[in-house]
Amino acid sequence: MKRYSTKERLFWKVNQDLENNDLNKAISRLESSLQFNILDATYRKKLGNLYLQKNDLIRAGKYFYLLENKSEIEVKAIEAFEKHFGNDPILICKNIVTKSHFAFSILSNFEKDVFRNLLLDIHLKFGVTPNFLKGLERHLKKQYPKK
Repeated sequence: MKRYSTKERLFWKVNQDLENNDLNKAISRLESSLQFNILDATYRKKLGNLYLQKNDLIRAGKYFYLLENKSEIEVKAIEAFEKHFGNDPILICKNIVTKSHFAFSILSNFEKDVFRNLLLDIHLKFGVTPNFLKGLERHLKKQYPKK
């Protein structure tokens, strides 16, 4: 008998929720799991797509923000997300970086570039790094020292 991974079981349950027309339960189930798998693009993409089904571009944009290859609708969702926060890079980061279970060391190169650009925007606009981003800034400086 085949043993299914936790992700496979979760996605099966989410699909069952969707078959039962319970979009809110599917979203809740994925959000609960996402707190432990925040950097898993599969979870984020699935959750973003569920929010698109709910016509919530802002929340969809949050989950699409760190995806590398984006469709046109995903880009529109990200733009709605950024606009909702006044294109403020600090507020955008606050909504992407959770307080717990966020391991900067396992960010992909693309995700690091996204955060590096957000940090650059923060420095240009405010001249200081907020405390909640100092760990990320240290990690990026170690990995990409100035030349």
